[in-house]
Amino acid sequence: MAAPSVGKKVLREIGKRGILLVTDPVLPSVTGIVAGEPVSGSWWSHPRAHEMYAVLTSLEEDHGVLLVKFVSKKETFVHSALWPQLFAIAAAKEDWQTAGLSARARALLEKVETYGAIRLDELGRGFDRKALGRAARELEERLLVHGDQVHTEKGAHAKLLSSWTACAKKLNVRFEGIDPARARAAFEERTTGRLPWQRTRP
Repeated sequence: MAAPSVGKKVLREIGKRGILLVTDPVLPSVTGIVAGEPVSGSWWSHPRAHEMYAVLTSLEEDHGVLLVKFVSKKETFVHSALWPQLFAIAAAKEDWQTAGLSARARALLEKVETYGAIRLDELGRGFDRKALGRAARELEERLLVHGDQVHTEKGAHAKLLSSWTACAKKLNVRFEGIDPARARAAFEERTTGRLPWQRTRP
């Protein structure tokens, strides 16, 4: 179990930076803070993996941070102070989000927006699970949906996809009137990693 001071240090760092990767061999990350140095490869094999897991679990349950596939296509914690900017970017549906989107991803996006949120394991039989997973990743990496892992009744994990409108309502986030370009700039000044709109621009 991680010492409470380590968890507090990580939270302070997220508050200071606004965003913090779960793990990365170069960029600031949760695992790097816990280890005291950048972590290369799988953090599960690190001697302090149990501490890292404890801190990450506590962060996922913290109401002041949101986990998003964001920097360099990796899971990134975003502090609540930047949620309005994040939601403004995600809800804009600009060309970098929609151009070249696969047909399967478009169909999945339509379902998410119709129902507000869907669990992939509840879509029923006849669906190609691997293809669904790829489509879900495509939507998450373009910030068209918010993805989360949930525990099922059977004790397994399942992917939950939510629309940003549903997330905003649940988290009470107001982002109307925020310029997406300025919102993007707010994140660009906080990292040297590749952000979604930087990866998908021509």
